[in-house]
Amino acid sequence: MLNREKGTTLVEVMIAIAVLLLIAISCSRLARIVIYSGVSSENRAIAYSLAANVIEILKNKKETNLLDNDPETDLSTDLTLDYLFSQLQNYGFDKVEKEGDKIKVKIGNTEFTIVLNLETPKETLLPAEMLEFINKVKITIKWREKTGEKFFVTRGYLTNWRIR
Repeated sequence: MLNREKGTTLVEVMIAIAVLLLIAISCSRLARIVIYSGVSSENRAIAYSLAANVIEILKNKKETNLLDNDPETDLSTDLTLDYLFSQLQNYGFDKVEKEGDKIKVKIGNTEFTIVLNLETPKETLLPAEMLEFINKVKITIKWREKTGEKFFVTRGYLTNWRIR
């Protein structure tokens, strides 16, 4: 009579290998998700920072216009995409390009697209004669990740008060 208790059978070894393989596959997927999540968070933080830089450029231009006190300068015409492009070139990004109504900025391995919309608000609680002193700003930052295109939008108002 054979004693079957001494060793492991081929079926037991195959089941053990299958269980270890499932654990290894699960761990590799989890590691990939963690790495991707880190890259995605980094891109989102860069987009927020890029939007903050654009806002700072716009505010600095507005304040320069106010200090100049030149009645010919107008915030809505001075804050063009060309002006923003010229200022972003001084920030030391890997690459800055202007394509039509967009500015493309390459930071690391990711290319971010900046779209700037500047307009006079149509609906507001302020009197109509004050609307000429306000600009509605919308900044959209877009970038591409493995899961598709991502974007960040910020909106705000810039006032253009002048000493008269």
